[in-house]
Amino acid sequence: MKIGDKVKIKRDYEAYYSGYGGNRICYMTPKDTGIIGSIKSPKVRKYGHGAYFCCIDFEKYEQTWRTAVDYCDIVKLK
Repeated sequence: MKIGDKVKIKRDYEAYYSGYGGNRICYMTPKDTGIIGSIKSPKVRKYGHGAYFCCIDFEKYEQTWRTAVDYCDIVKLK
């Protein structure tokens, strides 16, 4: 995986700032296509699988959102 790769995910992940400061609630779902924006980001809290996650940017509701996804839940598109 590298920055700029097109990907899908295996399960829903809530976007950063979803439901915060007047933002609507937003999830990236397996139906959405995203682009890797950051790789090997260290986790601050232990959750999910592994010590690192990947940031994925996706478009929804006419804006760009970002979410943190465990590597085991990412499917790279060709």
